[in-house]
Amino acid sequence: ICGGLVLGFMAPKKAAASAVVEDELPSRPDSKLEALPPPSGAWFYGVNGHIDDLDSFTVKAFKPTGVFQDDFARLCGAAKVLGHPALMPVPSKARPDSVAASSRPQSRAYSQAASEDANKESKASAAGSVLSVQSSLLDSASMRVLKVVLPTALHLEVVRISGCSLDAELLGLLRAGLTDSTIQTFHLDWNPLEIPLGEDAIAAAKQVHSLQDVDNLERERDKQQTIRTLQSFREELEVRRSQPITDVIAYLSDFVDPEYPATRRIIPLSLTSWISVFSDGLGVQTKDSQHAFDILDQPPYGPGDGFVSLAKLQEVLLQLPAAPDDGQVDAAMARPPTAGPEPTPQFFDVLGSPFAKFIDATSPLEMVSFRCCNLARLEARAIAASLAVNPHLRALNLWGNRMGDRAAKYLAQALEYNFGLLFLGLGNNLVTHLGLETLCRVLGTTRLTEKKEAEKLAKLFAKQEKDIEKAKKNAPPPPRDANDRERYTPAPHVDSIEETTDSSGAKCWIWTRNNVLKTLNVERCPIADGASVLKLQPMGTGSLILRSTPCAKTLLEPWKNIQLEAQRKAHESAQEGEAAPKVQITGWTLILE
Repeated sequence: ICGGLVLGFMAPKKAAASAVVEDELPSRPDSKLEALPPPSGAWFYGVNGHIDDLDSFTVKAFKPTGVFQDDFARLCGAAKVLGHPALMPVPSKARPDSVAASSRPQSRAYSQAASEDANKESKASAAGSVLSVQSSLLDSASMRVLKVVLPTALHLEVVRISGCSLDAELLGLLRAGLTDSTIQTFHLDWNPLEIPLGEDAIAAAKQVHSLQDVDNLERERDKQQTIRTLQSFREELEVRRSQPITDVIAYLSDFVDPEYPATRRIIPLSLTSWISVFSDGLGVQTKDSQHAFDILDQPPYGPGDGFVSLAKLQEVLLQLPAAPDDGQVDAAMARPPTAGPEPTPQFFDVLGSPFAKFIDATSPLEMVSFRCCNLARLEARAIAASLAVNPHLRALNLWGNRMGDRAAKYLAQALEYNFGLLFLGLGNNLVTHLGLETLCRVLGTTRLTEKKEAEKLAKLFAKQEKDIEKAKKNAPPPPRDANDRERYTPAPHVDSIEETTDSSGAKCWIWTRNNVLKTLNVERCPIADGASVLKLQPMGTGSLILRSTPCAKTLLEPWKNIQLEAQRKAHESAQEGEAAPKVQITGWTLILE
């Protein structure tokens, strides 16, 4: 019986599939093909489990109409795939098969061709420019169909995938479909990844002969995921206090039981008390502290009795293997200022690289959002390596992740080579004033006092200007998408240096670096040092969003004084009888409320 069930769900032989496709797919799309019904039945996860890949002949013979939902349904029907309902056409009232003909006499063939073209344009216009899927569990077969259809849907400009739990394999299929598409904006939100089975484990899984072997493979994967989660939790605690983990645990113990200081660390805490300690002490979100509690409460770390002590947390975190790190994370010192621009090498991370591919050198995307995807330092390193070589990206939103100061250093290093990004969103992450300093160090201007260093930089920049002028003579035309829209491509950038004097009359040089980035959003990050922000303010460009940070309230009065001083200077510079010129504030414009 089991064998019969398996055979019943097996894919048809290739020869048979080819014969069916030849009958079902004529040389050009027509009304009969558009009406081809997909496999009948209700979709459920696993219904297409027998399909490893789409038949190559079916894909090659498929003739798209250019309307995503219609083409998705048609290819599903041809490939015998039960397509996911979220990607299928929405049932609607019958649409006319033709449009009114002109009063001028025309041949039947001409009228039919004009009618078909008008119908395609009408359908594409009705379909809209946005493909949005929310809270749906997509399967591999549906994503393989999407991969084929997406590049031909020229009416699409935006793809939003939210809360769909796409794994690394499905993200790879989605990314492959974007390369030659007209998509400009891509949202992949609320999509944390878990460590997948490695290639060796997958190969071993195909050879297993018992359920115990399968359990062992999954247990090893779960072990790796647990280590990754605890490493990220440790880094978050250390970032929030800017101290090593032992000092952090000592600090948190003050929130356990003030009446018994000698036993604070070893007191077993219930989940409610545990969440309260981390929330009151460090502002850790409930979902993060609860996840760590659940891990430590279960074997091999705990007996599952619903209690965990801070001492147990410290013991486990100190025994974790060190996370991968090359140690070279200081962006400001990563490249000597007189060296030529060499992008950072690509970095592979099992969880970060699937995200990084969406902004690599071959990506057509201009605006990308990875909100609330549980991205931390290692993921940021992979993303930063791709960002450094991306030619078209205008905006990158990383809101609501777990990126701290070390992640900010990787992103700062990328901004030494990427001069096209206009917006970087790091709101609701773990960046402190130290990470902000690292980011601002490569943005805006830097004051130099050494003449020799300034002269070396001036010679370098002059050479780079000449190289750019030579390259312009043989430069290819700006890239365009399938709709003949010119893609966003920033002009070649060269740093500049200018001699000036400071307020005391001393000679100095102002080195202007990356002044392309216009908005840096770090709202709701644990930035508490207002004095540090004020030191950074004069050297920046664009807007620095600091809403809902610990230092925002303390900066309100100083920022008001900076604005008043700028107004005073504007009035003084105005000629008598003339209106005061527009007030211009040098440096970052602080957004505090």
